[in-house]
Amino acid sequence: MSSPAAHQPADLLAAWWRTYRGRAEDYGLIPAGPARAPGGETWPGLAPAQRSAADPDEHAAAVSFAAVVRSWEDRFGVRVVGVGFATLHLSVAAPPLCLEDARVLAAEHLAFCPDVLGQAPHPHTLAAYAEHLVDAGAWNFWWD
Repeated sequence: MSSPAAHQPADLLAAWWRTYRGRAEDYGLIPAGPARAPGGETWPGLAPAQRSAADPDEHAAAVSFAAVVRSWEDRFGVRVVGVGFATLHLSVAAPPLCLEDARVLAAEHLAFCPDVLGQAPHPHTLAAYAEHLVDAGAWNFWWD
């Protein structure tokens, strides 16, 4: 098993480009004639990105979210199964099986996403939310 930290995205994308570029030509996705960026025979490199001056929707940095989800991956076997503009959907292989453990996890969820309480279909109290987490095969988060 490998860690994302052990890989360089630019190197991975360049290798995939070399591998799959021929297939793109076969399907007519890359013109046979002179190519304009980003096409061409060589990997054009990573796309430039703009850094936002604002933190969208008052969320913590993405790296912080990733660190928490990674911890849940280790402890509960979670996998990201969906991501939206303001949503995160996780499958859970090893959810808490007792209410005591679920109460601690409920506090983590509240810290991670305060909107888990008081919004349908979630319960309005931390205790009720903890009951919801016992043997739950999926966790869903959204931010308003």
